[in-house]
Amino acid sequence: EQGKFSKRYIPALWDFLVILGIALIGLSCMAFIPKIAPQALENYQQKKPRESDELKEMLALLNPIGDFKAMAIIFWVNALVYIVLLLLGINFLAPTAQELLQYGGVSRPTILKGQYWRLITANFIHSGLLHLLSNIYALGLVGFTLHYYLKTYQSLLLYFLCSIGACLSSIYWHENIVSVGASGAIFGLIGVLLSLHITYKISSKDINAPSPWLALIPLGVSLLLGFGAVGIDNAGHVGGLITGFLLGILISLFKWISITSDEKS
Repeated sequence: EQGKFSKRYIPALWDFLVILGIALIGLSCMAFIPKIAPQALENYQQKKPRESDELKEMLALLNPIGDFKAMAIIFWVNALVYIVLLLLGINFLAPTAQELLQYGGVSRPTILKGQYWRLITANFIHSGLLHLLSNIYALGLVGFTLHYYLKTYQSLLLYFLCSIGACLSSIYWHENIVSVGASGAIFGLIGVLLSLHITYKISSKDINAPSPWLALIPLGVSLLLGFGAVGIDNAGHVGGLITGFLLGILISLFKWISITSDEKS
């Protein structure tokens, strides 16, 4: 029973630690990196009403017909898939590898059998609630920044390409494990951002967007914890990151980038 508990719930505990670590580092960066806006400080001192509503801005991230279409669509697909799997009876905290494979997880043997659709479906399946929440948090950080540089269809295409790259890396490195989750694709989007920052010289100052380097927060924490954790697929993470970085270089070469939010489609 003790071995069975370790196999099912220790990975979930590490997912919780990943969420906690990312949250603490993210809050620290938000507290110490941003500069105080003089006008905002003056308004606060004079007790003037705020021009923006943080709750509305947060909810806008979840609106598939709003400004953040791509990330909202990805969020809702992941959330709905998780809900459907719960209705089908999987364990909400730590489903078994057999369950994950049955409903779309990817492994080397399944791909060798020609089940290539798993390279896509695996990215929308999560090994528990904490796994889903940690990926949604990271997706929010990365997607909010990416929104300022790419159109909706570009972001979605990059997400799927990065997810395929992450899955291929995972099954190449691991002979017989079941890989699931959006983290490989999210690492890919981080790679895109960093690549554009280096090659295309995108700057958050030009459009009042978050710095692309803030994307290093979920990347660094996940990789660091991944090397000491059970059930974290660093091969998929690194594969997604490299795929995204290379795609970012292609985007720069073909100038496939838009930094005006009015042009989003």
